[in-house]
Amino acid sequence: MSQIQEAYQTLTEIDQLLADIELKITNITGAETTQRLEQNLNTFRQLERLALRYLTLARRMGLPEDVGAAIDFLARLVVAIRMAHISISMMMATNPLTAAIGVAGLIGTAVTMTDSFAGYV
Repeated sequence: MSQIQEAYQTLTEIDQLLADIELKITNITGAETTQRLEQNLNTFRQLERLALRYLTLARRMGLPEDVGAAIDFLARLVVAIRMAHISISMMMATNPLTAAIGVAGLIGTAVTMTDSFAGYV
């Protein structure tokens, strides 16, 4: 009888430990984390749009040629960063074709960045 009670207590402790582990896993991968990630991505997209709009407005203000070239460089840089972000997201997909497209996108990003920095190096 005492062996049954010990086994029951052991199983109860194991059950409690598993419940704690499940709770921690839920906290790590839970909806709250996903929601924060989505909010951060939306904020990043809004900042990207805002930056491109400001760059477009600055280009139309009739500023000197050097400033126009710097604005064009910044616009290309913002687009290249977004391209890299999309490519990395595609590479993380489980579909091999999507991952291959992501790799091609990263290669395109590298070429774009190399072209953008060609005059500065």
